[in-house]
Amino acid sequence: IAFNTTGKVNITIAADATVGEKAKTLNITKVNGNVNGSADKAVNFTLYTLPELVERKVVVEEFTGTGCGWCPRGLIGMDNLRNTFGDRFVGIAIHQYNSSDAMYIGSSAYAKHGMTSAPSCRLNRGEVLDPYYGSGDDIRNDFAAAMAVPALAKINVSGTIDEELKKVNAKAQVEALLDGSEYTLEFVVIGDGLKGTGSAWNQANYYSSNYSASQLPEDLAIFGNGGKYGTSTITGWSFNDVALV
Repeated sequence: IAFNTTGKVNITIAADATVGEKAKTLNITKVNGNVNGSADKAVNFTLYTLPELVERKVVVEEFTGTGCGWCPRGLIGMDNLRNTFGDRFVGIAIHQYNSSDAMYIGSSAYAKHGMTSAPSCRLNRGEVLDPYYGSGDDIRNDFAAAMAVPALAKINVSGTIDEELKKVNAKAQVEALLDGSEYTLEFVVIGDGLKGTGSAWNQANYYSSNYSASQLPEDLAIFGNGGKYGTSTITGWSFNDVALV
């Protein structure tokens, strides 16, 4: 790490001899052979030693709405995650920004998520991030980091829907990998390919009045002035990952 700059160092911690959860402390005593002069020399963390490694899927809850003019980038960010990570991406677009939204879902119909500004998202209920840029310049980097963390439980979900598309039967099987673990389950019905006519389906777009298509990244250029959807109101968009109930 160059002088007077900030960097990241990966430190591997060995698993314990027995399966379980244990509090640990990491101390940095020296830097370049010299005594660590930082006021913060230690960090506390929890080490999980698991009987097996289970591939993690990552839930991305996005706070959004058709009345949010910057939310088009969230639409693209969620699409990028789905296209890059396939079924390891579990998207839940929570349309709560404006009640005039055709896909609006009331706060009492969905668990508290702690997001108040749009567009924003949380990965596995972690910190609030931008659904396009993430913590840096690409939400996919944050997703890859979250995906690399081993899961603490195995979960298999199955479901059926009746012919009238009115009733869903769902079942989840959970196998905890640590003794004493407890989990609360919530089922969310997600809709893909939703579209309609009328103002309740129109997506506000601030990019058209603030940027030309050539000023934007390639995947956002469609929303800029001169792009395919370069108008203040986007019509005909097909919405995915929409939380219905």
